[in-house]
Amino acid sequence: MKTNISFKEANQLVNIRDQSAKAATTSRNLQLPILALFCGFMALLPWKNSVVMTIILFLIIVISYIYYFTLKSSNKLLENFGWELAKYVMLQTITLSLILGIRIDGGRPFGDFYMIVALSYLVLITVFSYFRCKAMILNYLKSNNINLKKSASIKIWDKGFSKLLIGMLVMIILGTQIYRLSKWWFIGDDSSISVISIQNEWLGALVVLVGGIFLLLLLIIFSLLPTLVFNPKIITNGILLKKYATEFQQENARSNQ
Repeated sequence: MKTNISFKEANQLVNIRDQSAKAATTSRNLQLPILALFCGFMALLPWKNSVVMTIILFLIIVISYIYYFTLKSSNKLLENFGWELAKYVMLQTITLSLILGIRIDGGRPFGDFYMIVALSYLVLITVFSYFRCKAMILNYLKSNNINLKKSASIKIWDKGFSKLLIGMLVMIILGTQIYRLSKWWFIGDDSSISVISIQNEWLGALVVLVGGIFLLLLLIIFSLLPTLVFNPKIITNGILLKKYATEFQQENARSNQ
């Protein structure tokens, strides 16, 4: 993501001493391996559907893990950035694993077309995640008086999507509770439940179409739940620290004198 931010503006946003203090006092040598192992375990869910998808998820986790320690060893000021980015990417693989691991009647969905659908899903979520995170970063910059072009898409991807994601969490929690209550209510009830059938073909097709679109939206929103833990402040600071690495190193050296 390209942003026309001068070093003067970047220096106002990034607190070098704060970055140094956090990097020196925060230990993540144990947290990240545990998170990586858990995400790796979740990545096994699509194994029966496709070994390739499991390998792709494993690669994403491993690359994120290595990237964090590479940044940490190369520049201590980028440790927080590497941690937040690796954490977000790893958490993102959890929702991907849950969706890609879905099985229908003991078999993989879409049959022989599973790989095409799965790869398309990965690309789609990657694109949506990019725009969502980009909007969060741009909104953070705007809130800190950085002059940027106004765009309605920023509000939609940031605030609008945040409400949808929070609503999704509420729906999941409420849905779980309602399911438990309904399951308890119908225990021992042998009465048959009438099946509703739609005789009109056009109406049936419309219901299927609307239901499919609604299901797709729910799928996308659920897949983007990890963006709720995306930290635009630290990620933005990291991007600026990388962009003006030399300038910030000189600034850090002067502040330590």
